[in-house]
Amino acid sequence: MAPTVTVVTPAYKRLEYLKVAIDSALCQTFDDFELLVADDSNCAEIKEYVESIADIRLRYVARTQNLGIALNNWTAFQEATGEYIAKLDDDDAWDSEFLARLVPIIASDVRIGLIFCDHWLIDEFGEVMEKDSLIQSEKYGRGDLSQGITPDPLMVALRGTVPFACASIARAAVLKTVEFDSAIGGAYDRWCPVQIALSGSQFYYVPERLTRYRIHAGSGTATRETQNMEENIYLSRTLAGDPRLERYRRFLLRRECDFIRHYARLCLRNRAYSKFLRVALRYLLLRAMAVKGSSSS
Repeated sequence: MAPTVTVVTPAYKRLEYLKVAIDSALCQTFDDFELLVADDSNCAEIKEYVESIADIRLRYVARTQNLGIALNNWTAFQEATGEYIAKLDDDDAWDSEFLARLVPIIASDVRIGLIFCDHWLIDEFGEVMEKDSLIQSEKYGRGDLSQGITPDPLMVALRGTVPFACASIARAAVLKTVEFDSAIGGAYDRWCPVQIALSGSQFYYVPERLTRYRIHAGSGTATRETQNMEENIYLSRTLAGDPRLERYRRFLLRRECDFIRHYARLCLRNRAYSKFLRVALRYLLLRAMAVKGSSSS
């Protein structure tokens, strides 16, 4: 019999953090799930550790070749057998009530394609970063949301309000229809909520902080900074060109401007001056387009 939920945990070498993530999943008070550890490093230590745990809910899959963050996740979504799919990165953790609070809500209403909650930021040692957590909630629009069906799920997705990687559950039948685009890379966590919203699904928000997102030097956010900016620029440009998102185009142009401005700083820091000139020209063009769109609206 298939489980209600598949928990997808992509892994890449970080065994010590992975142990915390796995423990937080197996300690859930809601227990009808499988935990799929998708190891993109094909690490013998990770395999040995996962297979040493006597819990039939655990499933280990080793990638014979490195797929990268986006394709590893997308492949795991297709391998999931649950009615719902929850993401838990190998360096993050859940509170024990996460599934118990969110699963009954999404299961009660077929209109809901994605449910999400707020989360804490924690440092490399697992200590809660309370002030930073509050700032991030406000930055991404969760401070403005009350519990329930969210207004305008497309804007919620486009704004980055959904912490897809650590604090959300999606309806598998919807998430599995999301097409893979290799150029999106690490920005898949912005891409997936947008595609779920475009399917006509509703979003539901629970304001409790039921998960923990780890900030540390070895995270993809820290080690792939330049690549992350390139992927987010590509994503914003792709979405701005989607005719289904025409009413959000000006917002998406501004978002691309924000990413390009950050990327330009990275180019200067890395002394990539020719690349800086190219992105600076693109930035000026986008600013002009955004201003023109603002004056005509």
